Formats: sequence, structure tokens, C-alpha cells
Amino acid sequence: MRMLRPSPLKQVRKFCLECHGGSTKSVRYCHSTDCPLWYLRFGKYPGAFVKGNGKKSAQLFDKNNFIKEGKFSPDLEISEYEL
Repeated sequence: MRMLRPSPLKQVRKFCLECHGGSTKSVRYCHSTDCPLWYLRFGKYPGAFVKGNGKKSAQLFDKNNFIKEGKFSPDLEISEYEL
């Protein structure tokens, strides 16, 4: 019996979920912008994610939003973020 491996993008998503303790909201607003997998944290390519979720979700891929005093600043609680 041949076992199918998950796609590399799904493996990235799984890795990110494990890194954040299984919290999908924490993965969505991940502040580790220097991580090489950061753009792929949703398990999709950024263009496909934005196309499926609307143009407003493109701000989740702008690293300037995740710096201190940015829209998704690490100083704020996740519940305070507005998308």
C-alpha cells in the first residue's frame, strides 16, 4: 500500500500550527516575520490566499503591519486586531 505524503504547503501549515500551540489565530497574526516560512504560514501561496479571502487579507502579508506600533503590533492583544 502506497502512503501519500501531504503537500509541502500543508506541511508548512502543520509546522506553523505546532509552533503556535495549535492556535490558528496565533498563526494568522504571527510576528516572526524573519522566519523563512512566514509567507506560507496559511498553507497556501499568498496570492491564492488573498484571492480566496478578499483583498483586505493582503495586509496579513505586509511585514510593516507586524512591527512595533503597526496594525498588528506585538504590543496589542490578538483580540484587539481588526482586519
